[in-house]
Amino acid sequence: MLHTTIQDSRNHQDLSYHCILTSLVTMEQVVKHPMDFGTIRDRMDAKDGTGYKHIQEICDDVRLVFSNATSYNQDGSDVHTMAKTLSDKFEEKWKAIVEPKLAEEVLPIVTKKHFYRLLF
Repeated sequence: MLHTTIQDSRNHQDLSYHCILTSLVTMEQVVKHPMDFGTIRDRMDAKDGTGYKHIQEICDDVRLVFSNATSYNQDGSDVHTMAKTLSDKFEEKWKAIVEPKLAEEVLPIVTKKHFYRLLF
């Protein structure tokens, strides 16, 4: 699911461009820490030391994407509904697959390959 979302982001602009404007409030007024799947993908691919060091960092950024989308977009809008649905599915997979491994400290270093294998 997350892999598909990240892959789809290559064919579409970042989530922030898909937000439905419901008022004159700007994204910057509501979203204090922007994040999108393209940035997550880039950090997962980074080989220059700027990438993720721990899988929990990826989880935090994915949660931030969904939180930003639901905070900025009106409840009931397509974007809000999709973000909530994907967030619920992500949390379900995270709790079932990744959290138990984190408790064992099996995943201190993360690679995109490992992350995808765990969630998909």
